[in-house]
Amino acid sequence: SFVLSFWAYRQSNDWLKQISNGKRWTMLGLRFLGLAVLGILFMGLLIQSKSYNKELPVMVNLIDHSASMLNYSDSNTIKTEVPDLINKIESTFTEDFEILNLYLDEDLENIDSLLFNYPKTDLSKGFEKLYNEYYGRNLGLINLISDGNYNEGTNPSIFANKLKHSPIYT
Repeated sequence: SFVLSFWAYRQSNDWLKQISNGKRWTMLGLRFLGLAVLGILFMGLLIQSKSYNKELPVMVNLIDHSASMLNYSDSNTIKTEVPDLINKIESTFTEDFEILNLYLDEDLENIDSLLFNYPKTDLSKGFEKLYNEYYGRNLGLINLISDGNYNEGTNPSIFANKLKHSPIYT
């Protein structure tokens, strides 16, 4: 940029002979600064930087804690096996997955204990929440822990089919 500026404001140019040396050097300096700033900005376009963020895939445990889970002959074991299964999943896969436990109730909030006392089951609401909030993220897999009975909402396979790239284990 200095060479270009000096070449543009050399004394052999006829129009510069009428300007004093102070004004000529000021104009040369301003041209030099302008070209230098443009050069720096264009260099930023040529230099590419890449950054990588390792994002663990999300494993979602979609857990039905409705009263219908206890309607079968093995209901006493359900109360202990489901929390044990969740703890086993978390201890086994915690380094490989970001684990999210979603409990199917009215608000779909994480809760601390499984009571299996909610009167209704809406499996479609759980899959709809997963589709709306986690579609496009690295959703690795979905574990559906349920008896399969739903008495509210639409057919859960409608939203489950929208999650094409995430396997669903039951």
